[in-house]
Amino acid sequence: AWAVTSGNASVVIGILDTGVRTTHEDLAQNIWVNPDEISDNGIDDDGNGYIDDINGWDWIGDSGVVEDNNGHGTHVAGIAAAAFNNEVGIAGACPNCSIMVLEAGNSSGDFDTVDIFDALNYAIDKNVDIINMSLGGSFDDGGSIDLEFISQVNAALSAGILVVSAAGNEADNLDDVLVLPANITGVLTVSASNSSDEFVTRWAGASSGSNYGSSVDIMAPGDLIFSTYDSYNPIVSGFYEQLQGTSMSSPLVAGIAGLLLSYKSTLTSANLYEAITEGATDIAPIGRDDETGFGLINAMGALQAMEAIPPTITYTLSVSTWNSIDAFEVEATIVDDV
Repeated sequence: AWAVTSGNASVVIGILDTGVRTTHEDLAQNIWVNPDEISDNGIDDDGNGYIDDINGWDWIGDSGVVEDNNGHGTHVAGIAAAAFNNEVGIAGACPNCSIMVLEAGNSSGDFDTVDIFDALNYAIDKNVDIINMSLGGSFDDGGSIDLEFISQVNAALSAGILVVSAAGNEADNLDDVLVLPANITGVLTVSASNSSDEFVTRWAGASSGSNYGSSVDIMAPGDLIFSTYDSYNPIVSGFYEQLQGTSMSSPLVAGIAGLLLSYKSTLTSANLYEAITEGATDIAPIGRDDETGFGLINAMGALQAMEAIPPTITYTLSVSTWNSIDAFEVEATIVDDV
């Protein structure tokens, strides 16, 4: 797929997580910069209620300083969009896409629903293209907060944003257990595969595996994934770590969605969803199933499926009468680059 496209900085992937190490050698060049904000002047230049939100916002510390306080967010960001061909570290799925930091998780990796709401609102306001949510849970046991959570995610979906979610790591059936945002219709939900392209039924050193169920749309590698990290690893002499979980699967899919949008900017979020699921490599049993969804993520397959999707064409029609009441002049103009 990289022979076709390696991404475009104009495509922005929001990482709704625990923050990102913005100075990381493999991430710094891809961190989104707010074009409407002047750095460190203490003024809300773009009038969105956030002062000096240069790379996003930290709702935990209520600050424009979005540095990771856990490590999880940095790891996720690298899988989606770490730089390539720079002779260091790793390469993300979309190595030229931009990373918007939406820091809503604390140092323990826990999320408050209100912070998630605000992060989603911010992303909508800033016209982010894709949001990765490597998080999940029932935020009020099916009560009012759950409904508010669903409403807010739906607002992002209605704004044309592709929302990609981790399925979860408890080997639960999502048809029986409420896990948000994985259970929300329209969200692209990702289960995890191992290095043998098999569904992860059990994580290394754990008694559980990837969640599954009718909400799962796609499967992607999530077992022992090496990526960027917030703390120094003396074994590799760098800020990198190996983690596992559907949290690692989800950003790979988000990054591949970034590749597709970089190649064809007119794609809608529905187009992206369709291309990714139709271009997947089917894993036994044949057809869609609750463990693998439509199959294993396939970047080139998604690009090929995207080419088969009919373009969306908008027509502008102007009508004026001639001398005869029965005759009309109609002009049709294609307004997007198809």
